[in-house]
Amino acid sequence: MRTIIDLPDEQAASLKRLCETRQISFIEAVREAVALYLADAADPQGDEAFGIWKDRNLGGLSCQHELRGERF
Repeated sequence: MRTIIDLPDEQAASLKRLCETRQISFIEAVREAVALYLADAADPQGDEAFGIWKDRNLGGLSCQHELRGERF
């Protein structure tokens, strides 16, 4: 699919320099950037663990002692 994108001059210049350094085309860099963006958006890091300890009534130090099998 062909599309037109409008980048600020600073971003376009930085991207062109990067393309020259990496010896890739401008469109290849844009495709890589979109692929990375979509992969990151599809798999938000950390969300799957959010709230899993909400029902535990332990503080941080108590939790460490429990995990280590220490009794106090």
